[in-house]
Amino acid sequence: MSDEAQRKKCQLYEYINQKLQSNQISFTSNADGLFVFDLDGTIIYTNESCQQISGLTPSQLQHKNFKEFLPQRFLPSTINHFSQVTEGSIQNFDLKIYHKAGYPVELNMTLFPVEACNEIIGVYGIAKNISSIKSNEEQLKNKEELYRRMVELSPDTVMINRNGVCLYINDTGVKLLKAKDKNEVINRNLLDFIHPDFKDQVLKRINVLNKGESVLPQAEKLICLDGTEVDVEVKAIPTYFENKLASHVIIRDLSERKITEELMIRSEKLSVAGQLAAGIAHEIRNPITSIKGFIQLMKHESSPKEYYFDVITSEMSRIELILNELLALAKPKVSDMKEIDLLVLIQHVVTLINTDAIMKNIEIIYKYEKHTCIIICDENQMKQVFINFIKNALEAMDVGGKVMIELEEVNNEIFIRFIDEGSGIPKEVLSRIGEPFFTTKSNGTGLGIMVSKQIVENHFGKVNISSNSNGTCVEVVLPLPVLSR
Repeated sequence: MSDEAQRKKCQLYEYINQKLQSNQISFTSNADGLFVFDLDGTIIYTNESCQQISGLTPSQLQHKNFKEFLPQRFLPSTINHFSQVTEGSIQNFDLKIYHKAGYPVELNMTLFPVEACNEIIGVYGIAKNISSIKSNEEQLKNKEELYRRMVELSPDTVMINRNGVCLYINDTGVKLLKAKDKNEVINRNLLDFIHPDFKDQVLKRINVLNKGESVLPQAEKLICLDGTEVDVEVKAIPTYFENKLASHVIIRDLSERKITEELMIRSEKLSVAGQLAAGIAHEIRNPITSIKGFIQLMKHESSPKEYYFDVITSEMSRIELILNELLALAKPKVSDMKEIDLLVLIQHVVTLINTDAIMKNIEIIYKYEKHTCIIICDENQMKQVFINFIKNALEAMDVGGKVMIELEEVNNEIFIRFIDEGSGIPKEVLSRIGEPFFTTKSNGTGLGIMVSKQIVENHFGKVNISSNSNGTCVEVVLPLPVLSR
């Protein structure tokens, strides 16, 4: 050590001791690590907090150079900071050291020069332990990265928008909208992708979201960039994006679900047709027997009576009606929503299933004050629902009884009730009705009630089931069209 360096070191000792004796500085009552270096970086003084940071006592730290405690990757930058302090600047930086026990300690360091008689004679330092802060920052960073990955890899489209303008969309959304990349969607108005039939309701939802209120999930239809249409379910909640109110939108592609539902409906439809086959065969056999009998009579008469032809024509028309109903039920077809007379639809269903009822000595009767009731539905699907519920009512009774079909209009809705006189459904079973593949029948699929409920819900209706020891009531509630109100 040069004489000049030795002189400044002695001067530093004298300066620090004077400050300590006059209480101008304290090394005892501070949670941060406090220390003094000479101009070579050798430790002159430390407080007790330095022991908590390093695991070394003040006596073990004194007379050691700071370079001995630094990992290699922090050494060049720290030497540079120290050098600048010895030239008169104040330095603040982060570094990492290792505790005597071996674990890392994150520190925020502040170094500033010690001056006496207009010259720099040492370096004063404050070490703040920021391990917990760094740990929290790292955890937050990891959580943010995890959330980002979850959003990007989500099977649903995730979108952030403000005032109807897209600010962010994940990769799933890019694929859903048939875009090349995110830039084709970001900063565009959402209405560009909304089917015209749904634009009014989307505008209303945007206005609600702009007020900071949540909106319920809703079915919508999007128009992709290639012109194709896709059915989706949209959920949205208010959120903040870049410190401003925005909307967090989740869009679920319903295409596969609709295909699955359609396959289930078709499967159940064929199952119902198969179960009706025996009854229908019997129903067809009766008119055929009548036709054969009259043909035999006609053979023995030179001039057959007109009455014979009327009976034959009537019986053949009955056969045709039954076969048409059976074919219509089993034939796959695209959903066709149109105005249907509910009473006529029920009469057709009773025609198909009445033989089964007669064989069980069960009477199917229905009660409705009006002669017509117009609803909007897919006729084929609604027949499937009613057949399912009437069949269940028949199966609930061993032999004999009545199945009542009641129709009642209440508050612009039509209530169709199928009431049997069976022994009822136990509470523990009633709570599970409608679950996929849950059935109490030995040859049942467990899909009938579930599919029927799904069909009714697709018609914006609902199914209610109640039961006691006197029988079961299945209630189908459907909205009436505007014209009938």
